[in-house]
Amino acid sequence: MNPSVSKLAFTIGLTFLFLALFSLAFINANSPEFIIDVISVIILTVFLIIVVWDTRRELSSYKVR
Repeated sequence: MNPSVSKLAFTIGLTFLFLALFSLAFINANSPEFIIDVISVIILTVFLIIVVWDTRRELSSYKVR
């Protein structure tokens, strides 16, 4: 993945994660929106982990060459 694309994906993912965590503070824990928001936080966290892992893997392959 191009480093500029991975930076953009990381920034967008981090922004959505911040917004999901911010809205989590104001949602009632018994509402369906709470469960959807928790699922979205989990998915965004996994997405960010994958972006960071792929970027580090890609950068380490450039050092070997």
